[in-house]
Amino acid sequence: MSRALKLGLAPLAVMMVFGPCAAVCQPAASAQTRTGCDLPGIDEIIDAKTDILGEAAMRQAGGPSYEFFAEAMPPLRYVNAAFRHYPIVLAAPRNGCKARLVSNGSAINAKGGAQTWNDAGVPVCFRVGSGEVAFGGNLANLDGPRLAGGYLPIVEMSYREGDATYRQETFVSVDPSLAAHAVAFVRFTLDAGEEGKVSALVEPPEPLRLAGHHLCDDKQQVSVWAGSTWQWDPAKQALDATIRANEEAVLAVFTAAAPMPSTTSFLSGREYRNQRRQCVAAWQRLLSKGVALDVPETVANNAWRAVLAANFAIVTDNTVNYSAGNAYHTEYITEGSRTVGAFMLFGFSNESEPMLLSLLDHSIPEHKYAVTGWKLRALAQYYWLTRDATFMRSNRSRWEPLIRLIVDELDPETGLTPKDFYASDIAQPVWNLKTNATCWRGVRDVAAVLRDMGEPNPELEERTRQYRQAILDAVDKSVHREFEPPFIPNTLLDGVEKPYEALTATCLGSYWCLVSNAVLDSGLFDAQPEKAAWVLDTLHRRGGVCMGMLRFDQHSGVFANERGLDDNYTVGYTLHLLKQDDADRALVSFYGKLAQGFTRETFVGGEGTSLEPLDEYGRPMYLPPCTAGNAFFLWTLRNLLVQDWDADDDGVPDTLRLLYATPRRWLRDGAAITFEEAPTAFGALSLETESRLSEGELLVRLALPRHRPKKTLLRARLPEGWTAVSASVHGSLLDVDQSGVVDLSECEGRLTVRFQLDRKDSPHERNH
Repeated sequence: MSRALKLGLAPLAVMMVFGPCAAVCQPAASAQTRTGCDLPGIDEIIDAKTDILGEAAMRQAGGPSYEFFAEAMPPLRYVNAAFRHYPIVLAAPRNGCKARLVSNGSAINAKGGAQTWNDAGVPVCFRVGSGEVAFGGNLANLDGPRLAGGYLPIVEMSYREGDATYRQETFVSVDPSLAAHAVAFVRFTLDAGEEGKVSALVEPPEPLRLAGHHLCDDKQQVSVWAGSTWQWDPAKQALDATIRANEEAVLAVFTAAAPMPSTTSFLSGREYRNQRRQCVAAWQRLLSKGVALDVPETVANNAWRAVLAANFAIVTDNTVNYSAGNAYHTEYITEGSRTVGAFMLFGFSNESEPMLLSLLDHSIPEHKYAVTGWKLRALAQYYWLTRDATFMRSNRSRWEPLIRLIVDELDPETGLTPKDFYASDIAQPVWNLKTNATCWRGVRDVAAVLRDMGEPNPELEERTRQYRQAILDAVDKSVHREFEPPFIPNTLLDGVEKPYEALTATCLGSYWCLVSNAVLDSGLFDAQPEKAAWVLDTLHRRGGVCMGMLRFDQHSGVFANERGLDDNYTVGYTLHLLKQDDADRALVSFYGKLAQGFTRETFVGGEGTSLEPLDEYGRPMYLPPCTAGNAFFLWTLRNLLVQDWDADDDGVPDTLRLLYATPRRWLRDGAAITFEEAPTAFGALSLETESRLSEGELLVRLALPRHRPKKTLLRARLPEGWTAVSASVHGSLLDVDQSGVVDLSECEGRLTVRFQLDRKDSPHERNH
C-alpha cells in the first residue's frame, strides 16, 4: 500500500537519468524469456478476473512449484532511480549506516536521482575493459548477482567484456569500527582472460586526494581505502587497476567518511579475506541463534536465511524500518508488527522484545485506531510465544492505555471506532471495517492473555463481545447481497462503496484488496464463515489475486504501482487459507512470492511490483527492499510446517497442526525436513521427517511442546499416488484419515510416528 501520496511525493515514471554511475540495459537475443509456451501472456494475466497462473499451477503434477512460476514472466529487476537496477542494502546487523550496492555491479552508493531515494556516501562506479564500459551494462553478459553460500550478505557476480570475464564480490564489514561507517569491501578478479582493466570512478562533491592509499577530502575524512593494485588518476577522480589471472584488486568504500587512520598502508588481500571471514562468522552466528530449519528445496532454504539476514540489516538498533535507503526508511506499525512477528516465529524472541517495545511506543496520530489494534496483536503474539507474564506486567503502562483508547472511544450509536481513513493513502474518513476488525482482534487477544495470566477481566471480555457484535451488525446492514458473490464493503453503513466488477479497475477497488487482507486475518468472521467466504470469492473472482498475491493498481502513475501486486499485504489472506486447510492455494502464494515476488538468487522485494516487464530482462518494483514483504514469506513458510491456531474462537491458541501444508515433493523418497526449537504458542517444538517411499514408510520424529494443546494433528502430505494406510507410535496403532492426518492429542514428549504407505499408480504412471 504505497505511501507515496501520503508522504507528498510526486508520481514518478522510470528514471532515465544516466550519469557516470548509470548503466544502460542492452537487451540481447540470449536473454531469459518465458519458456513455457502454454503459459498465458502478460496481458491475459493482467486482464483475468481469476488467478489463471495460480489455478494452472495447482493443476500441475505435484501441485504448485517454484519452477512453474519462475517461467511465467521475467523476474524483478528495475527501480525508479538513476541507477535503474535494484539496490542491495548491505550493513552489519542492526547498524544505522547502510551501503547501497547496485545489483548489476555498476556502483556502490550511487545516487538515486529522485526524492524517493535517500543518498549516503560518495558514489563509486565501476568500469571495465579498455573502453571503460559500465560493469553490468549489458545484462546478456552478466552472471548474477547471487549471495555467497546462497544466503549470506556477500554479493557475487561476474561480467564479460571483450576477452575478459571479471568477477566482483562485495560485502560490508562487521568490525564495529568499520561497520559504523558501512565500509563496503570489494574485490575484482578474472574468471577468464589473460588481463583486464578495472576503473573505480569516485564522484565526491569536491575533489579527493590520495594520502598513502586513502582517498580523503581537505578535512582528512577518508572515503576510499585502496589496495596496492590501484593507481590514482586525480584528473579523472578514478582508481585504475590492471589485473591478471590469479591476481586481485581490492577496495574499501566508506559510506560514512571516517577520520584518517594513523597508518596509510594499502588494503591487502589478506585484510580483505580477514574481513570476509569475520562477516561470514558474524552472520552465521546471528542466524544460528534462531531456529534450525532445513527443507528439501535449496531455493527455499536460501530464501528464508537471506531475508532474515536482510531484515536484520534493514533494522536500525531496535527500530523496525520498513525499508532502507529510500523514503520508507522509517517505522510503520502495521508492517513492523509483521516483521517483528517473523523474527519471533524464527526464534529471535530476545531480539524481538525491544523491537516490540519500539512499536508500542511509536505513534501515528492520523491512524491511531488502526495501528493500535496491530500493537495489541503483536503484544499478544509475543506473550503466547514466550509465556512471559513478567514482561506483560512490567509494561502495563504501555498497553493498558491502548485498550482504553479503543474501548472508551467506541461510538455510542454504532458501537464502532470513530471514523478514520479508508486506508493510509486514502484520506477519506469512513466507518472502517478493516480498522474495527483489527482493533477488535487486538483487544480480544490481550483479554485472552490476561485470562491466561490469571488476571481475567470479565468486563473487558464482555465489552469485546459486544464490540464484535456491533461490527457484525454493521456488516449485515452494509453487505450488497444483490451481487454475486455478496460484496462486503470496507466502508460500513453509509452505502457509498459499491461492488467492484473488477477490483483493480479503480484505485479504491485496489485498496479494497489490501484492506480485505486485514479483515480476513482478524478472524472477525470465524463465527460467520460464510462472510469470510464472500471476501475470498470476491478476491478470487473479481481480479484480486495473481500468483497467490494480492493485486494492486493505484491509478496514480507512481512507478511499479500500476497493473501489479502488493504482496506484503497478502500474509493475512494466505494465513486464512492455511487455517481453512486450503493448502494448494497457500502454496501458490508461497511459490508465487518466492519466484516472482523476490529477485532471483538475492531475494530482494519491493512494496509494489508490476506485472508488466520493462523489457525481456525484468519487471519494475517500488522502493525495495521491504521488511514486511520478507516477513510475508517467513510467516508463510513457517505455517506450511507448523500451525498454532485458536480453533474455538476464544482468543486462546488450542490447536497444533504439523506438516499440514508442505509441498508434496518435500516428502519424496529420501527427502528430509528438519525444524528444531520452533517457537509455538505451546512452547518449543522440534520435528524431523525421514521419507522412505521406496520402502513404503515415512518416519516423523517429534519433540512436542511442554504445554499440551487441546488438539495436536500431524499430516503426511505425500507425493501424488502415495497413500498413508496406517500409522503407529511406539507400536500403538493410530487412525489415519483420507488426507493422511493422525491425531496425537494424547501424546507428549518425544515420539516417533511411523506411517505405512501404499503406492497406487495410475496406468499412465505405470507406463511412463
